[in-house]
Amino acid sequence: MEEISKGYGLKLNKDKCVNLNMNTEEQQKFASDKVKKATEAVYLGNTLNYKTDPHAEIALKIQEVNRTLWRMNDYWKAAEASKKWKILIFEAVLKSKLLYGLETTHLTKSCLKRIDAFQIRGLRKILGRKHTYWDREATNENILKEATVETFQKGSEANKKKNKDKTILPFSKAYKIRRQKLLGHVLRAENHDPMRQVTFNKNTGKPVTFTKKRSGKPREQWTEQAMKRVWKEFRHEAPKANASRPNKKRKYKASGRQAKYILQWAKDRKF
Repeated sequence: MEEISKGYGLKLNKDKCVNLNMNTEEQQKFASDKVKKATEAVYLGNTLNYKTDPHAEIALKIQEVNRTLWRMNDYWKAAEASKKWKILIFEAVLKSKLLYGLETTHLTKSCLKRIDAFQIRGLRKILGRKHTYWDREATNENILKEATVETFQKGSEANKKKNKDKTILPFSKAYKIRRQKLLGHVLRAENHDPMRQVTFNKNTGKPVTFTKKRSGKPREQWTEQAMKRVWKEFRHEAPKANASRPNKKRKYKASGRQAKYILQWAKDRKF
């Protein structure tokens, strides 16, 4: 391990290194000692676990941002800040803290619902709106629209014109945009880049596949889901393969032809 790490300019601290096995029983070793085993570890502020389960990471992040939100209540009460400034601070501080680093992992639908629920709960508190149990018009969609109006569509005409295209996005959509940008960065990377080597095959947009698979339904993969979103957004730019049905919406099937188009769109910096 020491020799390989030196090639990347790294000097490992043996006391801090842990062996986090995923789908294997192999034991990593230093020149003389074994690396201690662990089921989870914290790296760059994010929690990794041997099951690659994002739910634990989401739960920890929501706990952290809830504590931050609770501490910010004193500031909002003392400063008598307007709803606009409260929303802007919510977006700048809490959104950034919650979504930090999440674009590198695949979030399931239940995880996306949890981060959206946190956002809506915070916006309801800022806007003074009750839950839909008491106020049937205060739906999640209407809460986001009201937050957009309070933040970008009030004030002078010059301010309205400047911010006419800005909206308060759901956290789940913001996560997908960040993930898409990271996908483009990985596709444009050089072949010797370790990040690209573990994600895509050399000189192509085809994801790296592994022969060993678990029994049962295959897990959703970060690469597949990110490429599927890119294809859905830009598929109208790909030439029609079936001239008899030119208006048919083509689904992402992870084909070599689709990977080729996605790689070209990344090089053109469309995402």
